[in-house]
Amino acid sequence: MMLLSLLLIVLVIISTYGEVTIDTYNVQLNNVFSSNDAYVVLYYMGNDDQSKNFGTLLENMKGKLDSYGIKIGAIDCDINKKECKSVNLMSMPSIQLYVDDPVPNPYTKKNYRSGIFFDTRTGPNDLKELERFINKHYPNKILKTNSIEKLTEYKAPSAIFFSERKVSSSPMLLKSIAYDYRNQINVIQFDASENSEDIKTKYNIDEFPKLLVIDEKNDNHYYNDDLKNRNNIIDWLKQFSKMKETKEKTSNTNKDEENNNNNTNNNNDDDTSVKSFSSSEFSSLSLLSNDNAWILAVTKTGASKEIDNWSKHVQACEGHIKTAQIVCNNDDNDKLGGKLCSGKLPFIVQIPYGDNNRKKLDENEPLKWKRYIYESNEVDDARKEAGESLPESSVIEINEQIFEGVVQNGHNNKKVTVIVVSDKSNATPMLRNLALSLKDIAQVGLMANPSMGFVSQIGNPKLPTVIFGTFVTEMNEKTKQPENKIQLMAWDFKVYGPLRFNSISGMTYSYYMKSGLGDSNSNNVDIQTTTDRQKELIVIEKEDDWISSCGENYRGICAIGFVPSGSEGDNARLVLNQVLESLSAVSALKFLIIDAGCQREFAETFFIQATDLPTITAYSPSKSRYVNFKGSFSSSSAREFLESVIHGRKATTPISSRPKVSITCDINIDIPTTEETEEDDASDFLAEIKKEEEERKKRLKQEIEEEAKRKKLEEEEALKSKD
Repeated sequence: MMLLSLLLIVLVIISTYGEVTIDTYNVQLNNVFSSNDAYVVLYYMGNDDQSKNFGTLLENMKGKLDSYGIKIGAIDCDINKKECKSVNLMSMPSIQLYVDDPVPNPYTKKNYRSGIFFDTRTGPNDLKELERFINKHYPNKILKTNSIEKLTEYKAPSAIFFSERKVSSSPMLLKSIAYDYRNQINVIQFDASENSEDIKTKYNIDEFPKLLVIDEKNDNHYYNDDLKNRNNIIDWLKQFSKMKETKEKTSNTNKDEENNNNNTNNNNDDDTSVKSFSSSEFSSLSLLSNDNAWILAVTKTGASKEIDNWSKHVQACEGHIKTAQIVCNNDDNDKLGGKLCSGKLPFIVQIPYGDNNRKKLDENEPLKWKRYIYESNEVDDARKEAGESLPESSVIEINEQIFEGVVQNGHNNKKVTVIVVSDKSNATPMLRNLALSLKDIAQVGLMANPSMGFVSQIGNPKLPTVIFGTFVTEMNEKTKQPENKIQLMAWDFKVYGPLRFNSISGMTYSYYMKSGLGDSNSNNVDIQTTTDRQKELIVIEKEDDWISSCGENYRGICAIGFVPSGSEGDNARLVLNQVLESLSAVSALKFLIIDAGCQREFAETFFIQATDLPTITAYSPSKSRYVNFKGSFSSSSAREFLESVIHGRKATTPISSRPKVSITCDINIDIPTTEETEEDDASDFLAEIKKEEEERKKRLKQEIEEEAKRKKLEEEEALKSKD
């Protein structure tokens, strides 16, 4: 009986440990978006039966996915509603494959990846269908050749797989190795079926298949282990990729730091943007770059533990205002960190922008930096003072007479112009911060107290407001000659909301990309030829249409016609059909049409608004680059535009993220009323201006009072000396 009981206990333990749930693969979406690894992610709703079935599907695929280096992730959309909404899921549960490199979203500044949708309607038990899907969409970074001369042209290091078998496709194992070492090692598949003896002689190979690496010194290295063992090959190749090793060390260091943060702080308030030092490490202010102002927390165990709402304070520090912390060691030292740690902990130090401002800080006696030291509950005050240290000279003073010349000068320097139009004369810290943060793409100016005539020209907005300007080349209809004309865009509070640092920054980036100044050097796109002529426009109504006709692996150009909804788009459809008929022989083009009135978010990804319709976008999915048609929409002008794109005569710009086709029509989205936004439009900006003026008056009053006291003391001392 006892033996039977023991056997039952063992069986229970085995079954408990053998059970795998979806939770086993739970992952944070931002980790997927920040990773360079391939991911298969299951989006599911709680623990419903259908989700469990798809979880079983991934578990059954785990061995195969591991052999390709593909990670499995799962995200519960009941818990992570915001994340699931951001990826525009087409069904639930849903599976997406992530194989592109992370790119920063220009608005949120966070990394983003475009998932490839797997049609889960095939059912949760279709292993072969999922495997075929992954094989089809997994990027092939392999270089193929059968020429010995060609091998010498590839940049070292190169990993060459020699085989006598003539194959038309690349094995998934080899594709996964090439993917893992993309941009680090050239992975080459060499067909030696016709010149095997020459290969054996030249490279001293005795048998096939064989893996050989030619390093940067042109030395040959031979792999003599199992060619079917991916992990062994990956480990062996590491020695030839310093970049890979550095990247892994950095990644491991970050993971260790993250684990340490998690172990010491369950709330994990610390942001990765916060620089952290021990007291012995913090030897000088030079460790904090002087082209930023800094909020430095001096603490015993870490700012997230000792300073209330530290994570919110970190988020509030934008642009050229950064955050850092010193964690004080128990050891005494005479370094700057040790001297700061001898004060009453915790406290905040405001480190100003620029060398001139920092000359006032004597590093030998940091506790005497009275003006720059704040209590731990005064982080907001410290941040405002840090903003005051940003140079006013970074903002251009603009008046109506020089306005157009300033915009022209910016355009000549390949920058757009961002102008805050205000009835106040102060360049606020936020405005200075914008000027410094956007200096590579924009010049930022302040036009104070504009005339009523100028305000009426920009639509009589409530001040303060923002206008964006550049110059565009347009054809003069009378002279038939190109002319440069100023182009202005006013801030639309109904669309963009209140004037805030992030919203102005994001809109500036968008305007810069749309202006064509973003990139004039990468004009050419890859062209892939086809034998079949396209006979009719491909209508994009759902995501499947978009993926199948203009997927990320398509190396031609997708000519996307954006047309208004309903009968308003009839003429545009006629023009697009005429363009298709005249250019159908051009194999590099594929013609698509989409209802932009219904798919507004899709159109806005290419910065196309309702006022731009109808129009055409030339989009290269393999390069993630595009260019929009400008001008009168006719079959002749549209054809001329596309021909210019094909021959590399049009500047293309990168797209922030691949658009997705919405399941439902966006045409009835509610827009906030003017009254709601007008009350909010200038609140942040105006409040900051008023507060800054009040604080300046307060400081001036204090200085006058202190000066009066000093003079009174001097007069009293003078009288005493006479007596």
